Amino acid sequence: MNEEDLAKMLELSYAIRHPIVPLKTGLAYEILERGRVRFWAQAQKLSSAVSYRFVVNDKEVTSSESHKISHNASSGIIEMVVDRFTKENEGTYTLQIHDGIAKNQSSLVLVGDVFKAALKEAEFQRKEYIRKQGPHFQEYIYFCVEEDCTVMLVCKVANVKKETTFHWYKDDEEIVLEVEPNPTSGTCSLPIPLFSRKDQGIYKATLGDDRGKDASLFDISGQVFEDIINGIAHIAGTSASELMLQCTPEGIRLQCYMKYYTEEMRTHWFHKESKISSSEKMRIGGTSEMAWMQICEPTDKDKGHYAIEILDAKKSHTRTFDLSGQAYTDAYAEFQRLKAAAFAEKNRGRVVGGSA
Repeated sequence: MNEEDLAKMLELSYAIRHPIVPLKTGLAYEILERGRVRFWAQAQKLSSAVSYRFVVNDKEVTSSESHKISHNASSGIIEMVVDRFTKENEGTYTLQIHDGIAKNQSSLVLVGDVFKAALKEAEFQRKEYIRKQGPHFQEYIYFCVEEDCTVMLVCKVANVKKETTFHWYKDDEEIVLEVEPNPTSGTCSLPIPLFSRKDQGIYKATLGDDRGKDASLFDISGQVFEDIINGIAHIAGTSASELMLQCTPEGIRLQCYMKYYTEEMRTHWFHKESKISSSEKMRIGGTSEMAWMQICEPTDKDKGHYAIEILDAKKSHTRTFDLSGQAYTDAYAEFQRLKAAAFAEKNRGRVVGGSA
């Protein structure tokens, strides 16, 4: 018999004299509803004669209301459920198992950052359970952009009754709607039409009755504001008309109609591939229904290809107009006609005023 065979024989002999309880899963933990924490392990098999004990920081824990210990012989699971998990529960957990002459043990170290994370989650689940005993937000405030570009703040509520009250606030001032919110419908919405920078702020929804109350906050600023503007820009850009020409006494105006326009949207105007900046010569503006760019006192240098680019988070929407050839000739003539008419009207007013 060589050394290797001898070692195997000795190992087998030791295993026969010191059998172990084989484990499918070593000691682990999970956070349950109400913030309770379950410590458990699973053996490959257990007999009806199995005995075991949980030891925490070198002290045996016995089954009680605060620490419920049990097992299931058919599944092989042994568990201990800690009813209220607190900072006092930090430490080393060990499960010792005896089944006949076989035995085994498994340990779990729950200290430091790992323990802090478990405690934080347990406290959160406990607060969530208490919150849900009364009227509560099933989904906190979120936004969506309707097809007409109205921004909607939406939240979903649960465990409500007809006596449950609901209120909207912006920057701690109550918002009074024409139609009162109806929490029994399960969903409450706040429309924000013609959304722009003026609508930035802290929005709050409150819910309450004799069983308790709950609140949801939504901060429209920073990235959230940009996300909303991008949502509007996507719908507006998709709906944008081709550029249309409109002459005025001041010059030639190019207009782009869309479902909604606000200056906070990322829009750029171009002339022959060059980006246009708003100036006395090239005025850029808009209304809630359209974006426009006006060429004041146009000359031949202003002929050429024009474009507007509307950007959302994922793509650009471009509309163009070729202001050259007959299009420019006709537009320039119309501008000159309107300019002369406006000048004549202005002078006529002066004459009438002077003779009065």
